[in-house]
Amino acid sequence: MLGSADLSWMRDTLEQLMPDTCVILTATNASDGQGGWTTTWGTVSSVRCRIDPGRKEMYERVTGAKLAPYSWWQLTLPWDATVTTESRVVVNGDTYNVVNHDDNKSWQATVRVALMKAA
Repeated sequence: MLGSADLSWMRDTLEQLMPDTCVILTATNASDGQGGWTTTWGTVSSVRCRIDPGRKEMYERVTGAKLAPYSWWQLTLPWDATVTTESRVVVNGDTYNVVNHDDNKSWQATVRVALMKAA
């Protein structure tokens, strides 16, 4: 069993391996006055991170009534970062949608999410 001191050491060590800074965004919907809304993205936090390419297989999705290739990335964040599948993340000037959140761990040393480039 890991003690709290061991887990704290792991968290600190892993955070030192995160060379980038990312901005976590959340959506806010405001009425457009015509029965719809306008979505704006605001900054929730700025945290250290590491972005890595996902597996190399080719993926496709339907976009504009046709199949289009896409790839995904894995983002590693500090263990206490708040991010959901409703979030967007900006890393190195690129904006990504969070498509999966890995929070099923025995010892939460990091947060890992799968990203896809935002359209």
